[in-house]
Amino acid sequence: MKAPAFDYNRPATLAAVFGLLAEHGEGARVLA
Repeated sequence: MKAPAFDYNRPATLAAVFGLLAEHGEGARVLA
């Protein structure tokens, strides 16, 4: 089984995390 394609972002700050979440909306997911 192969995972679907996705974009990976690695923000350096919490502010950048929130910015990416706001930009990508409901489709965004956080991977820990």
